[in-house]
Amino acid sequence: MNRLIFTFSLWLLAYGACAAPWVIGLDADLSSVSKAGGIAISQGAELAITEINAKGGILGQQVALVTKDHRGNPARGIANIKSLSKNPKLLGVIGGVHTPVALAELALIHEKSIIYLDPWAAGTPVIRNGYQPNFAFRLSVRDEWAAGTILSKAKNEGCPSVTLFLEQTGWGRSNEKSMTKASIALDLPIKGIEWFHWNSKILHKLITKTVNDGTQCIALVANTPEGTQIINAVANVDKSKRPKVFSHWGIVGGDFTQKVKLAQLVKVDLYFLNTLTFHTPKTTMGTLLKKSFEKKFGTQPAHEAFNGVAHAYDLVHLLALAIEQAGSADSAKVRSALETLGTYKGAMKTYKKPFTADQHEALDASDYIMLKFNKQGFSEISK
Repeated sequence: MNRLIFTFSLWLLAYGACAAPWVIGLDADLSSVSKAGGIAISQGAELAITEINAKGGILGQQVALVTKDHRGNPARGIANIKSLSKNPKLLGVIGGVHTPVALAELALIHEKSIIYLDPWAAGTPVIRNGYQPNFAFRLSVRDEWAAGTILSKAKNEGCPSVTLFLEQTGWGRSNEKSMTKASIALDLPIKGIEWFHWNSKILHKLITKTVNDGTQCIALVANTPEGTQIINAVANVDKSKRPKVFSHWGIVGGDFTQKVKLAQLVKVDLYFLNTLTFHTPKTTMGTLLKKSFEKKFGTQPAHEAFNGVAHAYDLVHLLALAIEQAGSADSAKVRSALETLGTYKGAMKTYKKPFTADQHEALDASDYIMLKFNKQGFSEISK
């Protein structure tokens, strides 16, 4: 009997080693304008999965990352979710930079009861989405809280008012609401709002218009292509009239510092939202993550999108902990386990209780910082 049990145990081990791995999906822009953010997210997920597999995987099975490129297109994103949902070994899906894509996918995510992990997209409705039960969890910035950080910096820098530059998307509209509310709380008037579409080619004209109207400070919500145009246009304004810019972090989701030359960048008083810098990890685990990143991907000291690495890294580890706690990959059980996790020492912070039944946000406004580019073009914390 003992020999039979031993033989059966060996068979189970062999079967587990050969079985198809668990899958964590990644649905992000990996080749278009915000690919730097998508690639950073994939790198963080990959580093976490490597560590998890080295310790035996999840529930005794190895884990693989399956990537899908939505290129910032909501229809592609929905198609990617449909494709990933067909895999019976799917543990969850990690999203990308774009709020509009995440918002478009929410109905299908909840129809399929897929655990959705958001390491970047900041639109408030991605998490405050009205679904019960809610399968979306975020470890990132939330617009509702980010507005206070951005506009507080503007007020501290002496701005008498701000003109909002907002992209005409769900993300832009989310920020219109949050910045309007924050401006009232801070007693910092909004001088005006300029809306623009993706791929607009006339943003320099909007800058000229607002400067002529007396704008001294701009609060910017844009991704890299439009942010590049705006910052270049601001740099070309006469120094005596050049407005300060206080930006959301969308500008660094792409190749911003390659498109805005250093000679232009240093002309602008540009401050932008983030949660950490590549050079100054917040925790012991963050320091170890930085070393692991450099060992695998090389030294990238100007990696403004490193927040995507750290956020995705922590999210994957939290997902693994929840599945082990649930003792099952069933998404309903994993969702409940995510809401009841205990303390976890992550790369971003020590999470006392990362999520609850009422709060699917692992970070809050106390985790946000404003960065500024130094004379070498590297981001550093703005005092």
